[in-house]
Amino acid sequence: MAYDSFTENSPVASDLGASGGFAEIIEKNLQDLRNAVNTGLIVDWDFAANVGGSDYVTPDEYEWSRIFDGLEYKLRCQNTWTGDYVTATVWEFSYDGGATWELIGNETIVYDVDENLETVTWSGTAVFEVIEDAKPLKTDLFMETVDYIRNNIMALRAELTGQIMYDWDYSVSGGTAEEPQYLIYTKGSEKLRATNTYSTGLIQTVVWEYDSGSGYIDIGTETYAFDSDGETETITWSAAGAYESFQNNKPSSADNADTTIANIKRNFLALRDGCVIGSMYWNYSKTDGTGSNDKPQYYYYKNGSLWIQVENVWGTDPENLDSIIQQTIIYTETGGAPYETAGTVNYVYDSPTILKSSTWV
Repeated sequence: MAYDSFTENSPVASDLGASGGFAEIIEKNLQDLRNAVNTGLIVDWDFAANVGGSDYVTPDEYEWSRIFDGLEYKLRCQNTWTGDYVTATVWEFSYDGGATWELIGNETIVYDVDENLETVTWSGTAVFEVIEDAKPLKTDLFMETVDYIRNNIMALRAELTGQIMYDWDYSVSGGTAEEPQYLIYTKGSEKLRATNTYSTGLIQTVVWEYDSGSGYIDIGTETYAFDSDGETETITWSAAGAYESFQNNKPSSADNADTTIANIKRNFLALRDGCVIGSMYWNYSKTDGTGSNDKPQYYYYKNGSLWIQVENVWGTDPENLDSIIQQTIIYTETGGAPYETAGTVNYVYDSPTILKSSTWV
């Protein structure tokens, strides 16, 4: 079966009533983004480092690109380095292959005296259509609703590609610099908080909570297990509390308009929060297969009968030794066959762990 990947610049008004139309395009795009949150891989977006010159260890610029329906979309990050650490970034997006760029925002990154990440603060006025958390509303006109949905989906896709979350400031508190008790992400009156517990230097549990401004509610708890080499073997999520988590297979064309809008907003916000957390509350495991504890053949992400498998090929040449040189993603909604192949990405390194580029095939 063929994996139904992300459709750029969709939905549009003409999709309403079409075969495989409005609700189906939204559902498919949201599911593709959900899968990308879990794996950290966004299908069909190629990556290149060192676009601006300098070197691959401290590159001036990272760039991601995709050609879809005759148009080239690009995302770039321009870096300011202090020693071996990025201390400021400028994020921009282009709809025309880099001829013009729209500002997403600027990050200022601060480290403590031991070089642990301490804060990330966003600034700048976005020109790019960033996520409007409160939209769409049931009272919006149809064309406005379509635009809000499309813009929010495109914004999530752009931010996922660069593994960022615009306008969410980051800080730590409690514990020690190496083992902070709290990781806190703040946007206006909203907060996402991770409460960490450790044992022998390894994370054991992470309790995630969300606060809209009126007190924290439980999202869920991650419980970690490690193999004999200290490699993460499994991450298991508890059931969500009062938090409205992502609904698989929504929206549906069978729902009325009000229900469709409510389901879209719920999934937008769950995806947005998942981007910050780095997971969509799916359980993680690894299987060594033909690999080893530290170089497993497979990663798995599972939610009931929904499975994502990432197959890894590890490098053996001097420039890519012990680094992943290829990953293939397959997806199933049945807990087994039939599988859908989402894509294969190849990685090229300047030296071990120093990535030059990645290309989807």
